[in-house]
Order: sequence, then structure tokens, then C-alpha cells
Amino acid sequence: MMCTTRSPAGTARRRKRSAPAASIGRCCGPGVPELLTPAEELEILGKVLNRPLELIPLSSAAASEGMLRMGMPAEIVEAALRRTEISDHGTRIWPTVEEVTGHAQRRFADWAQAHLDAFRRMGGLD
Repeated sequence: MMCTTRSPAGTARRRKRSAPAASIGRCCGPGVPELLTPAEELEILGKVLNRPLELIPLSSAAASEGMLRMGMPAEIVEAALRRTEISDHGTRIWPTVEEVTGHAQRRFADWAQAHLDAFRRMGGLD
């Protein structure tokens, strides 16, 4: 699972506005400042929320069913599941966002802290 630490739409707008000529026509991956497993992301969220969170493993079938129910295209679900069978680590680190926007990305913990209120509302933690 990859969790971006910036809004993909915002990154796209910034890229469109500020794309240097050298990046035009170049294929760039999504930028992430650190590689985290889902378990590591959950641990960080637990610290930010100041409460214990438990990772509950899902079978591939249950994960697939949930993603499909949420509207993910079947080919994306299949690719995601294949990827997690290979490794539980995230994507590779790409410098794309910083190269294009000139601004370093936030680390996951900083992003989670900035969205603390949303997590609280979503999880009924108010």
C-alpha cells in the first residue's frame, strides 16, 4: 500500500503550472519521501491519534472483495494483490514532487498529524 503524503490533484496542478522543460515528456513516478509498510503506517497513525491500533490481516479474497465493493477496477485490485504477494513494502522513492515543485514532500507522520481532525471525525474519535 502506498500512501501519498500530498494530494494527487494538488501535485498535478503544481506540476502543470511549474513543470520545467526538462520534465516534459518524461515519465515520472509518484513521489514519496519514505518507504513504509501498512503496519508501519498504522503504528504512526496510532501514535498521532494517541491510541492503540491493531493490524488485522485479511485474506486476499477478503481484501479483493472490499476493494471491488469500494469501486476499484478489477485490474487495479488484481495488480495491488499481486504486488503485496511479492513484498509488504511500499513503492520506491521517487524525487518527482521535489524536482517538479521545488518543495520537499511531507513525511507520513507529518501528513497524518496535519489531518488529525479528519482521522478523528472518520473514526468517531471526537
